[in-house]
Amino acid sequence: MKKLIWSIMVGIALLALSGCGHSHNWQEANCVSSKLCLECGETQGTPTAHIWQDATCRTPKTCKYCGETDGAPLEHIWKAATCTSAKMCADCETTEGVPLAHEWQEASCTDPMLCKLCGKTEGNAKGHTVTEYKEEQVQTCGQDGVSSGVCTVCNQRIVHREPATNQHKISNWLTTKEATCTQKGTQEGVCGVCGEKQQQSLEMLAHTDDETWVILSMPGVFSEGKKATHCIYCKKTMETVSFSLSKEEENAIKSAQSYLSFMSFSRKGLIEQLEYEGFSTEVSTFAVDSLGANWKEQAAKSAKEYLDLMSFSRSGLIDQLIYEGFTREEAEYGVTAAGY
Repeated sequence: MKKLIWSIMVGIALLALSGCGHSHNWQEANCVSSKLCLECGETQGTPTAHIWQDATCRTPKTCKYCGETDGAPLEHIWKAATCTSAKMCADCETTEGVPLAHEWQEASCTDPMLCKLCGKTEGNAKGHTVTEYKEEQVQTCGQDGVSSGVCTVCNQRIVHREPATNQHKISNWLTTKEATCTQKGTQEGVCGVCGEKQQQSLEMLAHTDDETWVILSMPGVFSEGKKATHCIYCKKTMETVSFSLSKEEENAIKSAQSYLSFMSFSRKGLIEQLEYEGFSTEVSTFAVDSLGANWKEQAAKSAKEYLDLMSFSRSGLIDQLIYEGFTREEAEYGVTAAGY
């Protein structure tokens, strides 16, 4: 019995020593409440003093925990007004009044009107006033023109430059590459002022119609033929038309083809041969031109034939070919092509 009573007493003693029977979860004391166990509600000690937040120009001194205030808000800390903003509190940015007016400094030769307070500019600089410029360097195609004068307002020496004209004066152009109807040409010259060598291009020439009809295809029983004229220089087709042959034209062409198949002729010589056969000049010319023969090659063929038969000097052979109706250019080409 004594042992049971003793166990009960020990248990009561231990319970008294341990409080609520668990570890306290203390919330720190503040100005509203003392230290408090969040588990059992037990308190310890007394509330603390207020934890004050400094007053501002908007609120008085205020306790961080309970919100209690003390005193009054502070005075505004004013920043002076400028020409861009009114007077303003540095803490809360409250404004009062209106911005100041700009204090303008008059524009000068080089600077626009300027506010002394905020640095704002307005308008443009007046620019220098020079009543007389003195030429110091003549403007040419290769150098700038330079003149100077003194500003009557600020007394600054003002230099005025005129860029070189780049307009060279060339009296004699030398063509270094002839322009054709397929490519531009070039010419060169020396400027009489600066001595600089210049080059410029020559525009391409227009195509020149040889006005000679060459047959592209002969007429058929049920179709027309095609004939065309060509550029004298590049042989570009200039005009193409359909045609049909008269009986006389057809025979003249056959005759001309026959002659060229076994011997050489100049254009003039072949036309004359057809005329000798009784064809009209117009029909003979049409027939010969319609063949599109290379008369330089005909000249070369003729020159070889002569050299196979007899001896000739170069000039004599050229004269003989010209006598046959070849042009001098054709004759010289033919003789050269024949190895002379």
